[in-house]
Amino acid sequence: ETGYTGYPCFNAPESLATALKGAGFDVVSTVNNHCLDRGEEGVYRTLEHVAEAGLLSFGTYRTWEERNTPLVVEVNGIKLAFLGYTYSTNGIPLPEGREYIVNMLDEDLILADLARARQAADLVILYLHWGNEYMRFPSPEQEAMAELFLKAGADLIIGSHPHVVQPVAFIKIAAPENKVEEKPVAYSLGNFISDQRMPYTDSGIILFVEFVSEAKTGRLKQGEVSYVPTWVHKYYDDNGLNFRVLPVPQALENYRQGKDQRLDAGSAERLAEVLAETRKHLSSLPLYQEP
Repeated sequence: ETGYTGYPCFNAPESLATALKGAGFDVVSTVNNHCLDRGEEGVYRTLEHVAEAGLLSFGTYRTWEERNTPLVVEVNGIKLAFLGYTYSTNGIPLPEGREYIVNMLDEDLILADLARARQAADLVILYLHWGNEYMRFPSPEQEAMAELFLKAGADLIIGSHPHVVQPVAFIKIAAPENKVEEKPVAYSLGNFISDQRMPYTDSGIILFVEFVSEAKTGRLKQGEVSYVPTWVHKYYDDNGLNFRVLPVPQALENYRQGKDQRLDAGSAERLAEVLAETRKHLSSLPLYQEP
């Protein structure tokens, strides 16, 4: 009803949920430092509209039972659990007696939830809204938490909040049969869509993580980790100001072949910069290639 509003109290129309579903999203995290910007009712309305759009969600809840039951999604016979937490709600207190409404980034809480999720799923994906804004590298606190949670049972950590891309690291973890495996943590995926134009804030990544089943044991093992760099194209047309998220390599190729008339030379130059910046920052990872 309120439509779009920006800093300091954010809001988006319910049509955003429908758009996300139409764009191909299946599961969304609803937990971050702005999730209480519209109060307790705003959390409940968000969950309602997300569900009506056909999306599954995690991180904010309506009851203790919901909060204590990990979201588990089965894909091709593999059960994936999703857990999400935020470092803060920007000083807005959780309603007394209804603290279930927002998952806070509390180590003991997360460790208990990881143990519960491990019993229900084959893979546990941990989403953390954490870190320092506009910092291109994780803090020591992020690094320590990542190691703690991956050793405690998370298989993959995906981070957000810094508004810029941070590196993807691989933490060595003890595995069965005296083996050592590496588990990935993407400290921050950057900005997927925003109006920010400070250095590095107009770009992000889509992360691809492959898991394969071992033929002998059936045990799931992490395969290739790759990414697609993205850029937020801000432009004007007959309808006014518009934004769109572009996969950088494809967008550059479309510009060179004259297939995208909305891109000008300045946009193409920034696309090339984003590609170079991201590849340098994530030098250990390959770009995603279509199978």
